[in-house]
Amino acid sequence: DKASWSSRFFVRIYKKLEPVIKLDTHPDATKSQITKDYEKILYGWAKDNKIILICGHSHRAIFASLSYIQRLEIEIGNLQKKILETTDAGLKKQLLKELEYVFREKLDEENKHREITPVESSGYPLPCYFNTGCALYSDGLTAIEIADDVIKLVRWPRQAVTAPIELKKGKLSDFLSAIEGA
Repeated sequence: DKASWSSRFFVRIYKKLEPVIKLDTHPDATKSQITKDYEKILYGWAKDNKIILICGHSHRAIFASLSYIQRLEIEIGNLQKKILETTDAGLKKQLLKELEYVFREKLDEENKHREITPVESSGYPLPCYFNTGCALYSDGLTAIEIADDVIKLVRWPRQAVTAPIELKKGKLSDFLSAIEGA
């Protein structure tokens, strides 16, 4: 810790020189097969032991065993169903705007090659695996917070704020019931 300034200094220099002199010999963490294998192993262990496992630093945020892009796909399906079921023109217009936004988010994730291999190879995954992703970003950090039977994936912006931005949340007791019932 006393010499941490030197590590920060050399990492900053390396980050600036890396693209210029092509030092990049490591794969992108979000695309690494090693990360995918670890996630499947961790998910499988949590599923087999019927517990909730909270991890971090894989660079791939997963909430209740689903990636962000999987959640977007579910949300798209739910919005499409609501649009077909509603007869209220105002509500339909609002739902179409939401659907357009979610489609753009999904397209952005795909364009950034952030498709995450599902942790469950067949069927719907058990909500037992949570991962904060990389946690620390240049403009803030992500975290898993648990309080009063609620588990949340949140983002704290770097600017001073009184509360984090909720990315996803759910009732811990619901997840535990699903795990015990499996």
